Formats: sequence, structure tokens, C-alpha cells
Amino acid sequence: MNFERPLALFGALLALPYLLHAAGTVARSGAFAVRFAPHGLGKKARTRAMRASALSAACGSALIALASVGLAGPSFGYEYPVSEGSGAELAFLLDVSNSMLAEDILPNRLAAACELVRFVIRARPGSRYSLTVAKGGATTLVPMTDDVAAFDDALEFANPAAVTAPSTDLGAGTAAAAKTFTGTGGLRALVILSDGDDRAGTFQSSAAAVRADGILVVGVAFGGTKGVPVADADGSVVLDRDGRPALAAAFPDALAAAASGGAALRPENAMNALCDIIDAAAGKGGLSISPRRHRDVSGLFFLAAAALAAARFFLSPTGALA
Repeated sequence: MNFERPLALFGALLALPYLLHAAGTVARSGAFAVRFAPHGLGKKARTRAMRASALSAACGSALIALASVGLAGPSFGYEYPVSEGSGAELAFLLDVSNSMLAEDILPNRLAAACELVRFVIRARPGSRYSLTVAKGGATTLVPMTDDVAAFDDALEFANPAAVTAPSTDLGAGTAAAAKTFTGTGGLRALVILSDGDDRAGTFQSSAAAVRADGILVVGVAFGGTKGVPVADADGSVVLDRDGRPALAAAFPDALAAAASGGAALRPENAMNALCDIIDAAAGKGGLSISPRRHRDVSGLFFLAAAALAAARFFLSPTGALA
């Protein structure tokens, strides 16, 4: 969580003297209740009065704290402003091999890759996109289209079951994704979302051929370089040839070698970079633009503070009489 005005958080410290003052109020409310209660009901009245006063004090201190946080301008996560179309064509190649089910990125590498694609197509709906999935072979799930809703729906089918051939052949996937370009757009970019664990050996030559055709190749590396156990789509642990749990490691260097710029993006900065690429195609300044901004959540804290203020009023003697 980030704060636009962090100094306002010191206002929450006012809750401490308020609680000290409220403690005396709780004791006095019990004494008054005993004094004015009907004969024989003093103890019960004292308990009820002190409970209501304590709840009112708790609401008051929480109100001070929440209002202080709200005034500090809290923000959580990011939101991505929508821009107009750019004329760009982006072909997404999504690795759906079992290694992408590794959970070193939560919930797993594949789910994180799908979420990244969703962010891009929703933030830049005016561009055209295609989706190709690869494992031991390649299948194009969505040809080049500007129908963001249909593209989003197709992502639900991007899983290891979408390609029956085992192993991982990113070279075949790269070639298949490159065929989805229509040539009608300005920029053509092929975005490879993978852990880079290619087993066929044709990845680099295929990527070189695509780059030679004037297509921008962007690699996004998912996962860490330390191997982690992985389960298949059915939840069964994948075993190696020796019958031990297979470890899935990421190979970002392979994606960097295939990319046009000689470097692979990480998931945490890929959203910005991909939106910048699209914006550059639209002549909007390219990498000088930051398409994401912090999501302001101060309203939630003010709403909670208002609810506590209302609760405190009804717990007070004035509110009770009302």
C-alpha cells in the first residue's frame, strides 16, 4: 500500500489520548447507571452502560485511525487507463506446458501469464490481438481480432489440455504465432509468455526468422531460476525419468536471446512495457508514458469511518433516545 500524504498518518496517534479519556468515561457511565437505576437493577444497568460506553469509545478511536489513513491518500495496486486504438497487432504466444503450472508465482506461472494478457487487452482495447498456445505443438485459439470479449473468453481454454503433444516446442509456437499477423496493422509484435524451458531446440532459429521479417519479439519470463516441483493439470506430481518429482526452473536467458532487444521482461514490469509499445505505435511518446497509476482507496477508509461515526452516535445516550 502506498500513501500520497504519509504525514497524515500521524493523526492516528490521536486515538491514544482519546482512549485514555474514554476509559474514564466508561467508569463514570457505570457509576451514573448504578446511581439512577431502579432499586435492584443497579448491577445490570451498570454492565449495560459500561458496555455501550466501551463500544462507543472503540468506535471513536477506530474512526480517528481510519480518517487519518483516508486523509493520507492510500492506494493499493494499480489501475490501467484505457487508451484509443493504436493500429498495432500483438500476437501472444502462451506456453501451456506443465512447467507453467509451477507455483513459484502465485497462483501459478500460467495463471499469472493469462492475467497479464487480460490486463493488456483491457487497457488497450483498440489494438488487434491473437492468441497461440504451445506445448509439444502449437494451436492458435484466437486469430488476429479486435474483439476483446471473445479474446478474454478464449483465455479460459489456455491450459495444458489445449495441446495434446507432450514436451515444449517454443519454436513451433513462435512460427505459428507469427502466421496470425494480417499485415494490416502498423506495429507487429510477438509476445512470448513462457518460463523459457524449450525442449525441441528450434526456438532461437524460429525467433531469428521472425525478427528478420520485421516483427518485434518480446519475451516475458515467468518463474525463478531455482527448480520447483510441479503438478500436472490433474494435480498429480510430475515425475522425471528416475521416478522423482520433476523440478521446473525458468530460463530467462533463452527468452532474452529470442527477444528483439536482447532482454526478457519480468511479469512485474511487463504490463507497463507492453502498453508503452502499443502507445509508441500510436505516436503517443512511447516509453515516456507510464500507462498505470496507483488505485486510490481512500474512499473506502472514509466510508468505514462514516459507518463508525453512525455506530458511535447510536451507542451514545443521545442516539439511544433518538
